[in-house]
Amino acid sequence: MSPASRFASADILQVLDALPVGVLMVSPEGVVLHLNQALSALTGFAPEAAQGLPCRHILRGRPCVAGCSLGCCSFGGPGSSVNCAPGEEPHMTAAGASCFETDILSLKSRKVPVRLTHFPVLDAHGKELFRFDVVEDLTEVKILEQRLHQASGHGKLVGRSAAMEKIGALIPSIAPSAAPVCITGETGTGKDILAETLHQASQRSREPFIRLNVSPLPEELLAPEIFGYAPPGVPERPGRFQQASGGTLYLTELADLPKGIQTRLVQFLDTGAVLPVGARHESRINVRLITATNRDPAELVRQGILSRELFHRLNVVHIALPPLRERREDIDFLLTHFLNIYAARFKKRFTGFSAEARALLAAYDYPGNVRELKNIVEYAAMVCPDAEIGIQSLPVLVAQGSAAPETGAEPGGSAQAAGARGKRRARA
Repeated sequence: MSPASRFASADILQVLDALPVGVLMVSPEGVVLHLNQALSALTGFAPEAAQGLPCRHILRGRPCVAGCSLGCCSFGGPGSSVNCAPGEEPHMTAAGASCFETDILSLKSRKVPVRLTHFPVLDAHGKELFRFDVVEDLTEVKILEQRLHQASGHGKLVGRSAAMEKIGALIPSIAPSAAPVCITGETGTGKDILAETLHQASQRSREPFIRLNVSPLPEELLAPEIFGYAPPGVPERPGRFQQASGGTLYLTELADLPKGIQTRLVQFLDTGAVLPVGARHESRINVRLITATNRDPAELVRQGILSRELFHRLNVVHIALPPLRERREDIDFLLTHFLNIYAARFKKRFTGFSAEARALLAAYDYPGNVRELKNIVEYAAMVCPDAEIGIQSLPVLVAQGSAAPETGAEPGGSAQAAGARGKRRARA
């Protein structure tokens, strides 16, 4: 009897059957040794019927169809030839395991979104005895993520305030146009999300969406990065314009654009052509340009940072995203919305926030806007051990932002501790 068979006949199989996630135990040859009860319910295959079959016949995922080095779910292992779909590239986890998200087909041909974790079990000499394929059902998570996309009716923009509804109503009219767009708003208000939403809602959605943060690069490096590099006798190197051909080029941090780059962008907006660095002739290119800044473009013009010519050409469509403190009616909705997302992700059940925690969160100013609120909810969902999230599970900065922070206060700790320190200071 092989080591794998001896292990498969042990009491460990009872432990596997008791687990709430699907587990497939597979031999090095790709043969199913055991299929636990959770995976049986998910796939529709009976454990007895699955035993002895190739694992690709049970999971029937995209990597199985594309072919892998062992004819099974050997995702990302040495010598693996798995051809993953975009966004499904495996990443390594602890102890040599690898995991990624994909879809599998049940016995009744129902497509199920899952997270697959491949975990090899080795002997003392490093030889694989068998492996576990852990299969987590992501159906509920995907449903909640879809609600996130549909919350405001437009991509991933989330909000029910009048300000956000007004912006959402503009998207169907703006998206089909090729006119340049300038998005303004504080950090964390959703400028990147809005730019991608406009792209996805347009006829360019099947073409590339290329994003470039221009702030860390000097002009001599930024010019070939944006417009390409094509001197005579040297292999051409495409820039972001060429990469975005047919689609959308999104440039962030408009205030950091060097003057020479601004002049080149004006020429593109006037002629629809770009001149790669070192090239002798311009080439026409079909790209929609979207830019963003967290500063007032008109003020940038007055300060001489942004050229007036570029400002007028980019300002054909100007969308200003309001900070969260100016649309507080969205806070309660966003708290509940993101809590549902992270509850599913962390496999927890929450009844909501306590009255004290919700009042504290409603009074907070959110200098980081929606991004900060999302991070606060993620942290609270991770650390809270109870069904109801109280102030003891909130970051300390939430309490410090709602009342004057104590000098020399600890950077960590809970909001409850910070609130207690504030009360002691008030009594003193």
